[in-house]
Amino acid sequence: MCHGFSKAGEFIQVVPSSNDPNRKRKLDLKLRLCNAVGYPLLVVSYDEKNPIGEGTTLTIVDGLIGQVLANRQFRDTLGQTLEANRGWFEPVPSHEQHEVIQELVIDAEVLAALAWNPLAKKAAQLEHEAWEKGLWKSHSVESLSDPELPISADILADPEATERFIEVIQNTQFRRMGCRMTAKTPEGDVTETAWVRNFDGYAGVSPGGLAEDIATLILAQRLLSN
Repeated sequence: MCHGFSKAGEFIQVVPSSNDPNRKRKLDLKLRLCNAVGYPLLVVSYDEKNPIGEGTTLTIVDGLIGQVLANRQFRDTLGQTLEANRGWFEPVPSHEQHEVIQELVIDAEVLAALAWNPLAKKAAQLEHEAWEKGLWKSHSVESLSDPELPISADILADPEATERFIEVIQNTQFRRMGCRMTAKTPEGDVTETAWVRNFDGYAGVSPGGLAEDIATLILAQRLLSN
């Protein structure tokens, strides 16, 4: 009714409710209680229930639930991945083991997403299909935010600039997070941009990762349909 959504355990109300002036307080209470007991309650609105594009029935809700499930299963998946590769990384010198384990952690994250997140799985399948057909040579990813972050070249080079940048991030209320995906194809660069509302900070939900999955899926569909 309020076109709102949940972020970090709080209800973000977009439109005032004429029927229930206490709606935000009620949903905030529900979110706090669920957060306290580890129950992944997310509040979504109309945008999240609609198909993300033509030719698919997948929705943002599918991606949100998939991320929550993948996050819950990550620990088990990581344990299985480490056990399966123990004979490979244990002989590695200790000063190199950290890097190897970090790679296995990334592998476990990917495996959990492909097993439990239907949106990530479909995006990966279509990207691979486009790559096999020679339509997708390589790609680049640009993270987006609304409002846009004031990124400059001196941020990483200047510690003071880095500190100011971190402070800006912490104090900015981002309404949306997005991804601009550009694929190199035989016909030139093709770009697709996706935005999602900022469902950040709860139950393993990553709005940036969700936007990247959507951009990948739509871009791959676009290449395969031409």
